[in-house]
Amino acid sequence: MNDWTLLPNPDEPERTDTMSPAGPGEPSTSIPPPPPVPPSFAALPPPPSPWSSTAASMPPAAPYRLGGSLGWPSGAPVTPPAGPPVGPPFTPWSGYGISPQPGGVPQFLRPAPTKRSRGPILAGILAIIVIVSLLAGLVVTVRENDNGSVLPAIDRNGAVTNTTVASPVAESSNPPVAGNGDEPIADVARAVGPSVVLIATLEGEGSGIIYDKSGLIVTNAHVVGTSTSVRVQLADGTVFGDAKVIGIDTVRDVAVVKVNATKDLPAASFGKTDNVRVGQTAVAIGSPFGLEQTVTAGIVSAVGRVISNQNPVEMIQTDAPINPGNSGGALADKQGRVIGMNTSIRTTGSDGGSVGVGFAVPADTFLAIAGRITSGQSLAVAFLGIRGSSPTGGGNAGVVISVVSANSPAAAAGLKVGDLITVLNGTKVTTMLGMSARVQLQKPGDSIELTIERDGSTLKVKVTLSTLPR
Repeated sequence: MNDWTLLPNPDEPERTDTMSPAGPGEPSTSIPPPPPVPPSFAALPPPPSPWSSTAASMPPAAPYRLGGSLGWPSGAPVTPPAGPPVGPPFTPWSGYGISPQPGGVPQFLRPAPTKRSRGPILAGILAIIVIVSLLAGLVVTVRENDNGSVLPAIDRNGAVTNTTVASPVAESSNPPVAGNGDEPIADVARAVGPSVVLIATLEGEGSGIIYDKSGLIVTNAHVVGTSTSVRVQLADGTVFGDAKVIGIDTVRDVAVVKVNATKDLPAASFGKTDNVRVGQTAVAIGSPFGLEQTVTAGIVSAVGRVISNQNPVEMIQTDAPINPGNSGGALADKQGRVIGMNTSIRTTGSDGGSVGVGFAVPADTFLAIAGRITSGQSLAVAFLGIRGSSPTGGGNAGVVISVVSANSPAAAAGLKVGDLITVLNGTKVTTMLGMSARVQLQKPGDSIELTIERDGSTLKVKVTLSTLPR
């Protein structure tokens, strides 16, 4: 069975590894079930998942499905409040048994300690204590589990307040580096580092990327949770104590934060997803365990990777070490262009740390969603209305339709059970998950063109997507 297939095999032994958001916080010792087959492709209940056998040990709470993928059970999207929508309802990480940040409030959120003058020796001792406290406040401990660790971000209460701002244009005061110097990784760190920030709440920390010089920052939805405001620390140490959460999209795991900057901030430069190549250099910059401006490097291991127990967004896979706290941070190429936003890691065994399998949301994806959030566009999820799987035998790759939902856009366009979908909007289709990821980026009302094979003939079919039924 393909590790990344969405449809579970009831005969396959239960897996003992798990996918984990690369954000801080203390995980539970159980592995949450993955989201079922997206309802944007199916109206029927999904088959049982082999992962669900571990759910019984989870504490009673509504598990957070990292965006709920396309908004299927538990719960369809609700009508968002006025202002830029926040996507499907956000359920915090309570189902994962998150506890508060070890060490209490992160150090840079705390009031400055009262100074005392008791001589140079005592002053030196106090300085050491402050340094140790700083480190203690920034490090997030991880509970270990021999069956694999879930490393979620932050548990929060409250709702997101949305503020309408102009749709940003990504521009950078840090131009891409040449990438051919003696120390290319150092060149990338110097160019991209100023655009990467530390984001903190009372429960823990994550990372973010400045994508507009006016003070707009993109991060993961699971980093900000349901907070209305967060603390942001820039690379130069500047702290914004009341950065506003503009909006979140839990489906694509994207959020936008705004700081009230009095001068232009160093915005990142971005690379196109289509130009990302397997094997190219990948540099991760973020705040693992609260250690801001940490730089690690590796390569791009794969592109277009869709993870079955995460929301079905086509990810960039990298072996650059990514750990809790890297969520929302940058994945850059050797020219200093941000190509992805680090989001999740795969863990096995009991250490819960990086095993060289990390995933980043492509820049094209998170910038498109950030633009929708800041311009007040709807984040409603598009609905196609099929269920399918990849062919098991020979022949062309694609998705064989097994179910066409009644009264769905697929049915209205004349799609039939047994049709083989090979191309979507000019791009080859190889898996149901990959197709799901592409449809997920569309908006209700958008038209897509499918190339299908039926009874030996090749047909092109246009489908107008609707909104995911409630």
